[in-house]
Amino acid sequence: MKSALFWTVSLAVLTACTQDQLTHQLTVAGGKGSGEYQLGETAAVEADPAPEGWGFVYWEGDTLFLESPADPVTSLVMPFQDVTVKSVYKEIPTYVLTVVTGSGSGKYPEGTRVKIAVVEDDDEKVFDRWIGDVRYLQDSTAEETFVSMPAKAVRVEAKLKEDRSNVSYAERIAPLFRSRCATAGCHVPGYETPDLTNYEEIKKNAPIIRSQVVSGLMPLDSKLSPVEIELIAGWIDAGAKNN
Repeated sequence: MKSALFWTVSLAVLTACTQDQLTHQLTVAGGKGSGEYQLGETAAVEADPAPEGWGFVYWEGDTLFLESPADPVTSLVMPFQDVTVKSVYKEIPTYVLTVVTGSGSGKYPEGTRVKIAVVEDDDEKVFDRWIGDVRYLQDSTAEETFVSMPAKAVRVEAKLKEDRSNVSYAERIAPLFRSRCATAGCHVPGYETPDLTNYEEIKKNAPIIRSQVVSGLMPLDSKLSPVEIELIAGWIDAGAKNN
């Protein structure tokens, strides 16, 4: 316990001090809060906004008096001396995001959530899925989704597929049947059924044709390519239109 003599002497010293002696200067370099404050007065300290591509790191200087030297907004209780603090910034690393056939490409810091979207440049094709570094995507099957940027470059691409709903029977399907299936001694009148030269026969038997094509059982003499199989199956799935 302090003695009565100590408090008497302390009071006498403080009483003898002038107002100027009880006021001290706070200097905030790179921030707000500079000014004169009385002993024991609380001063708010705030760092200036970081330049683009940079981030606040900490305060340096007389940080012993700061409530939180690691926060850009903090405070201090004015001591019996002048105080100087300075905000310190560092450049934030950015990483390249490349979006092929889509929007969202750019440079972003780690942890940034970037919206990307498909940009279709072919009227005959539609979005299928995203390929590439899809582990960083929120949903690799959605035309619009988000990338969570890691501390590395990321590349994703919108994979497009032919719009099977608009496949022309006259231009795409009929020629394919005629050249690969409706050949002499096969799916032509008087031979194997259905007659693949006749649209009405094709339409009536579309489900079985699809099954035979997808399973590889038709045509017998040659194999359809994966693209051709997908073309026929897609046309049938879209209603086997005579377009």
